[in-house]
Amino acid sequence: RNNFGHVLRAPERHDHQGIDVRCAHPTTLLPTGESHRVSESLRSGPMSSSYASVLRRPGAGAFVAAGFLGRLPISMVPLGIVLLITATGGNYAVAGALSATYALSAAAIGPLGARWIDRRGQAQVIPLLLMGQIAGLIAFVVAASRDVHGLWLALPLILAGGSAPNIGSLVRARWAAMLSGDPGLRAAFAIEGLVDEMVFMIGPVLAIGLSVAWFPEAGPLAATILLAIGMTLFGADLFF
Repeated sequence: RNNFGHVLRAPERHDHQGIDVRCAHPTTLLPTGESHRVSESLRSGPMSSSYASVLRRPGAGAFVAAGFLGRLPISMVPLGIVLLITATGGNYAVAGALSATYALSAAAIGPLGARWIDRRGQAQVIPLLLMGQIAGLIAFVVAASRDVHGLWLALPLILAGGSAPNIGSLVRARWAAMLSGDPGLRAAFAIEGLVDEMVFMIGPVLAIGLSVAWFPEAGPLAATILLAIGMTLFGADLFF
């Protein structure tokens, strides 16, 4: 197991006069036309090549893609809960309370799973958390579809939310282990920031589109399937 307790700091860079130039844009003092050309070359050159170089590392592209699939349910499940409950006769107050139950369970119990991963490692803990989250989500969908009410809807969501691993942190831990001391780590974390944004852009559209176009359970079920595929691939990378 790798220890990821180190702190990543941006190295200070100084010019020949000892002035901190980390925040200075390299085109600030150039004429307008020249500044535009230099800016374009910067955008299309070093950063894009650094992104490509880190993604070409052995296994990097695989666990980034798997982490993206496994993260989509973060933005799909809460909305899918609301859509399912309201479509099966519940009101928005109940739907919101159940969605909040899922989110609060992840916030309150999730750190225990993270601590467990720190102690035992991703390979041992991810499969157990995955089984708990999938079981909770499937139990909730079945209960909601059979017009179950009250606590029996909340209990599976507590299990699902409490078992949800912080996938973004797991992916960043992989990057930190792979690129320890490598300048490419900054590009890797930038990629992860982009993936996070994509999750919250694509996930809600999927949840709403599937639930409206097919059937109310489609959104949560699709989130469960994506979770299973993404996290299985992400965990399998630890063994092969």
